[in-house]
Amino acid sequence: MTTCSLYRREIVQKIASHLHNPAFIHHFRPDEKAFIRERKLTFTHLVLFLRNLVKGSVEDELETFFQTHHGQEPDALFVTKSAFTQARKKLKSEVFIELNRLLVDTLYQQDCQRWYGFRVLAVDGSVLNLPERPALRGHFQPDAGNRPQARDAATVRRCDQARPNRGGVL
Repeated sequence: MTTCSLYRREIVQKIASHLHNPAFIHHFRPDEKAFIRERKLTFTHLVLFLRNLVKGSVEDELETFFQTHHGQEPDALFVTKSAFTQARKKLKSEVFIELNRLLVDTLYQQDCQRWYGFRVLAVDGSVLNLPERPALRGHFQPDAGNRPQARDAATVRRCDQARPNRGGVL
């Protein structure tokens, strides 16, 4: 297993442990009733789904998400657009700030090879469509007629194995 694979596994395990931690879930729900019943779209599923870059319709993306993560047929774990919208309202947006902090802290705890003194990372991100709430609109200040959006680092890969070519370019 490569160094990158080990670090990726460590990051995934830390994030997963947080997403399944009852105290973490309790902290990022708006009230005591949110995410207490056993549903198809759990707190963990919702956060992981929202971190994906949704390109198609919500229904198609939910179907693909559950097929990919559970290997089940669409009818077995069908979640409606309405159920998704209702679940999203029960999630505090600060959960993504905390997950990003966890990711960054984990990366900075790791020692790595450097390229000309710099740590080299490849980062892929997503744009998250946030719920229409006055506090979010005030914080993210979208253009008139647009929804509030936030950027989220979705995938980070350490490039310890990268070697520059003769021109010094990776």
